[in-house]
Amino acid sequence: MTKVETVVIRERIETVIDAVEEETGHVGVTVIEAVGHGRERGVTHEYRGRVFESRFLPKALLVFVVAMSVVLGALLVIISRMPHMYG
Repeated sequence: MTKVETVVIRERIETVIDAVEEETGHVGVTVIEAVGHGRERGVTHEYRGRVFESRFLPKALLVFVVAMSVVLGALLVIISRMPHMYG
């Protein structure tokens, strides 16, 4: 058994989980709420004329424990669902 971890934005949680399940038949996952930033370095909001900077964005850490025979399939399907990070 091998642990596969990935950090995704909240909007992609279901997409990635469904894709891994479809590709590997694996249905178990642990979802951990997290905050962080990557290339985007946060976002700027304007509220009532004031500008606020949010350095950390809401993310999720997905943890799959899969058999060695399906690790490569799981990794490839995760990468395919996040083209902005690996493309």
